[in-house]
Amino acid sequence: MERVVDYHPPITHKAVPELIRPVTLTTESCTDTSATVYQFTADNSVGYPFGSGTVNGFNLLGTIQRFIYPSQQPYQVSEVGVAFAVADSSAFNQRLSARIYNDLNADSTFGTLLAISDNILVSEVLLPDSGRIQYTTFTFPDPAVLDRDSFLVYIDASDIYEGFEGDVAIISTTDSCGFGRNALVDLEGSGNRFIGSVDQVYGLEAELYMTATVDTTITSSLFSPIATTDYAAEAFPNPGTSAMVTIAFTTLRAGQYTISMVDARGCTIRQQRYPRLFADQRVSWELKELPTGLFIYRLDGPGGRQSGKVVVH
Repeated sequence: MERVVDYHPPITHKAVPELIRPVTLTTESCTDTSATVYQFTADNSVGYPFGSGTVNGFNLLGTIQRFIYPSQQPYQVSEVGVAFAVADSSAFNQRLSARIYNDLNADSTFGTLLAISDNILVSEVLLPDSGRIQYTTFTFPDPAVLDRDSFLVYIDASDIYEGFEGDVAIISTTDSCGFGRNALVDLEGSGNRFIGSVDQVYGLEAELYMTATVDTTITSSLFSPIATTDYAAEAFPNPGTSAMVTIAFTTLRAGQYTISMVDARGCTIRQQRYPRLFADQRVSWELKELPTGLFIYRLDGPGGRQSGKVVVH
């Protein structure tokens, strides 16, 4: 699908998908594409090295952009768009994919991997056409579900390094039109691998031309529509660091109820069934074996499903 650059007003929280960009690309100083777009070139002679290739002897395995999305509720990312500048014809049979991670941990390692896109061939990427920036879309069969204000989009070019060297690069802003710590690169070489921001690696204040489709109405397999009956379900403590979480709910109709907890990939990790139930109820589950992150509890009953989040620190 062809997409050309257009700029949107600040984010408003609506129950419809929103196309968001790195914050830099929505500010007045960086919306003039004639002055702020820098396109990497295939011969490596000019351009910022955001894409495949080698950097000071290190292979550039992946390119990463941080997105900021303040939200008071969980949201999902179903696809991302990437504005490629170069797709070397000799790399056409190589594959690219996108991943979504929670933001970096305190030790600069990646947060939880939340979603992996379908692969595309390098031959399928869209390149600038008549001066217009086009976006190649990566779709996620199971959208990423997040509850944090920021996340990382990782464009994986590692397939290019399995016996092949070529050029595939992403359009960036010019230096000084961006925040260099929001764009990162995944480098490997000489037995070492590290994640570095572009201001650390290249001394640049630049960011990548990417988009993300965000929806505050969750449609992934982790969720079902809100129940027609309000079970008044709540989890506490939440966020929690204790060894236990308690989920309380009220059943206004007799019938069978199931309460379960799923992780960010949709795997059921706790579940309890009640054949016939009509009363206020509580269920407590241990958390000590779970990693930190976002979990979803589901309560299914005669009135439908009610869901909520449990954040484990």
